[in-house]
Amino acid sequence: MQKWDDRLRLTVNQTEKLHDRTEAQKTRRKCLMTGRKCKKPDGNAI
Repeated sequence: MQKWDDRLRLTVNQTEKLHDRTEAQKTRRKCLMTGRKCKKPDGNAI
């Protein structure tokens, strides 16, 4: 059961990472459209 739990957690993490990446791409695209220099929530410029 423990092994399955770990595998599930890994998939959830991968999904979250993927989601973060798509969100970042959306933000970047929005920035390109507005033509403004954009900052990521963590303060780094995209």
